[in-house]
Amino acid sequence: MRYLTRAAGRLIASVLLTLAGMGCVLAADQQVQVIQHTVVPGDTLWTLSKKYLGRSEEHLAVQQLNQVENARLLQPGKKLKFITPQFYPALVTAVTGVVWVMDGLEQRQLKVGEFVEAGSVLDVAEQSFVHLQFKNNIKLDISPFSSVVLRQKSATSAVPAIPQLNLQKGALEIRVPGAKTPYNKLEVQNAELTLGVRGTHFRVEQAQAVSRSEVLTGFVQASEKQRVLAQVNAGEGIAFNRHTQGFVHEKMAPQPRIDGVFYDSEGLHLTIITGGHSAAYKVKVYGDSQRTVPVHEFKSEKRTFVIPAEFATDKQFHLTVTSFSRHGIESYPVLYSYMQPQVKVTPLKSGLEFSFPYCDTTWRVQLAESEQFLVPAVDRMGQNVCKMQVHNLPKAQWYWRVFEGNNHDWAMDSGQAPLF
Repeated sequence: MRYLTRAAGRLIASVLLTLAGMGCVLAADQQVQVIQHTVVPGDTLWTLSKKYLGRSEEHLAVQQLNQVENARLLQPGKKLKFITPQFYPALVTAVTGVVWVMDGLEQRQLKVGEFVEAGSVLDVAEQSFVHLQFKNNIKLDISPFSSVVLRQKSATSAVPAIPQLNLQKGALEIRVPGAKTPYNKLEVQNAELTLGVRGTHFRVEQAQAVSRSEVLTGFVQASEKQRVLAQVNAGEGIAFNRHTQGFVHEKMAPQPRIDGVFYDSEGLHLTIITGGHSAAYKVKVYGDSQRTVPVHEFKSEKRTFVIPAEFATDKQFHLTVTSFSRHGIESYPVLYSYMQPQVKVTPLKSGLEFSFPYCDTTWRVQLAESEQFLVPAVDRMGQNVCKMQVHNLPKAQWYWRVFEGNNHDWAMDSGQAPLF
């Protein structure tokens, strides 16, 4: 771990973090629009740049791109290229909870399938998450209690603008494909840092007085003009404290391990350990095995967590677990899935036996000859029991469902049991 001096810390306001990495090459025709123009008498780079790129100031970049020796003497018949990036709009691919978008003077709640344009402000509520995908395949996850402004920044190249994210508070996780083109760029700003991004996977957090970033793939060079302050490689993080002007560069927190797991009436119990000291732990719960977007997150300084049964999807828990150093640098995530214990149903001579996954709760068993359960033929409850038997059932195709505890609106398990 390295601590930069107070003097170096003062440079952070104008720090440029350049990230690079290797990855797939994007198909240019999917990410940019290339306009071909044949010069006619009277054309100038100024007027053509204004026409095709919206800014006459781009004429120098267009001149360089097309290798024009004399911008004042365009030869009629010469073919010129004007490249327009297709970053916006960003597509909303997943939303959990409540996310507000302010577009101009209009505020609305964000929904899956909508598009978000440059100039929009996103406010993410408590225990809410949103996943966006830009047209150049940049993927963005925004965490709870976050506020981010989506902008376009003018560039000094043939590309008139690159997407810019202004993180006012909260946290982002960003995946940028590693294509070596002028169009695969992203810039992230918060109160202290500016991150110029290409081909990396990283996180950014803006707390009250501290800015943090961790690099999961690629690398970062923190510099002020030509002066390199630090190179942050994959597996490392940085933290800057605005009050103390301290700048910390260290390895990411030790990756945690799941040490103990059991399931009871309270839910899924986890015990987390690491190979070193960790100041805190975080568990994110997802609604699908691909872990598209979280549905809830838990953070604690304690190593034990209880995930309620309501967060299971199709009787499975899909989690990621991370740890934090004392400077708040987060670890690589550990992926973990757990199948919720099931009720076992065994046919008897003229009935059914229900074996429950645990005993320290109240169980309610319902049986019906129709899956709508309009009028259950059997509705029986038992407290602190591990098994329940139902006798004297006629031969039929029985539908059953089991409720746990005081929850009578959501069946923990259900199924069919033929008796013939």
